[in-house]
Amino acid sequence: MKKILASCLVLLISMNLGVSTLAAVSTENAFSLDAIFNENLKDGILHLTENDMDEFNNIIISSPETIDNFLNTDGIIVVSGDESSEPAVLDEQLGVSFHEVDSMNARSVVTNDADSGIDIATIYYKHSGVFAVHEINIGTNDTTDREALIEEVLNEVRNDQLQPQVAASGTGSLIGERNYTYTREPKGKMTAYYDAYTVQDLNSQDYYMIKAVVTGMPGSDLGGSYETKYQGENMKVTLSSSSTSVTRDSYGPERTIGSSSYSVNIGATFGKEISGDLGLSWTKTISDTDIDVSLSSPGATWTANLTGEAQKYGFSFEPGISMACPSNKSSISVTANASYTLDSWDTLEETISLNKSFTCTPTSVN
Repeated sequence: MKKILASCLVLLISMNLGVSTLAAVSTENAFSLDAIFNENLKDGILHLTENDMDEFNNIIISSPETIDNFLNTDGIIVVSGDESSEPAVLDEQLGVSFHEVDSMNARSVVTNDADSGIDIATIYYKHSGVFAVHEINIGTNDTTDREALIEEVLNEVRNDQLQPQVAASGTGSLIGERNYTYTREPKGKMTAYYDAYTVQDLNSQDYYMIKAVVTGMPGSDLGGSYETKYQGENMKVTLSSSSTSVTRDSYGPERTIGSSSYSVNIGATFGKEISGDLGLSWTKTISDTDIDVSLSSPGATWTANLTGEAQKYGFSFEPGISMACPSNKSSISVTANASYTLDSWDTLEETISLNKSFTCTPTSVN
C-alpha cells in the first residue's frame, strides 16, 4: 500500500509541475518531493526557507534532474531568510555557472553610508537558457514589507524570462546574469543587472563582455512609505578586472555632455578582424545628463550627473565593457560596483551602493 501511495504522489507532482521525468523519481523520495513541491510551489514558483534546506538538498543529491527540469521549464526558486538570518546560498547545489566571489565576505555588501543592509531573499531562475540570480537587500533599519518587495521582484523576474536578449545584439555567448535590488528607506531604491557574454579562443584570445543596467528610483518617485523629499544627484558605475593578463578591449558609452542618448558598441575591435559581428551594441535614450568616464587598467568608471527630470524620477543607465585575456586562462574576475547618490533640502548626500565581484568561466561558443 505504501508503494502504491508513493507512486500516486509522484504522479501528482508530475501533473503539477508538467515535468514528465518526475515520474521516474524513486518511491523513497516521493514523500520528500511531495513535501517540497506540493507545500511550497505556487504559480511555478518554489518558495524555500532554511527549514526546507535538508529536504531540498536530498532532492539535489538523489534526483538532480527534478530541479533541472523545473528550472528549464521556467520554474523559479525563491530562498528567503528571516528576521535573524539571511537566505541560504544554493549556487553550488544548482551548478550556477556565473559564480559570485567576494574577497571580504561571502555575502557582504559595501555601502558608503556604512549600512551593509540585510539580504532577505535570493531568486534563482533561467533566462535564455542560462542561470540568472537576483538578490534582494534592504536597509538594516528598514520597515519594508518583505513579502510585497519579494513579490514585486518576482514580477520583474517573470517579465525578464519572457524577454529574449534583444537589447544586446551579436553572437557572443551569454554565460550568466547577476541581478540585485536594494532598498534604503526613505531614500530610494537601486536595481543593478549584469549580463555576461563570452567569445572564446578568437586569435588566441578569450573575450568577456559585461552589459550593465543600473536603475535608481528616488524616494520622490516611489511614493508609499518613502518620503517625497529625496531626489537623485548622480550615479556611478564601475566595471573592471583584478585578474592578471586581462586587458580592456573596448567600453561604452564614452564621455557625453548634455546628451539625450548614447550608443554602446563593445567587442568592436575583435569583431572587425573577422567576418561577422561578435560584439554587442545598443542605444539608450536618457534624460538630459552629463556622463563622465575615467579609465583604469583594465576597467572604466562612469559618473552620470543627474539634472532636471532625471533627479526627480527613475533614471536608468546602461554601460558595457569588453575585456580580453589569453585563451589558456581558465577564468577572470570582474568587479561590478554601482552607487546611487541622493539628497534632499534638509539632509546631506546619502548613497545606496553595492560592491560585487564575479568569476566568469568559459562556456561553449555558439
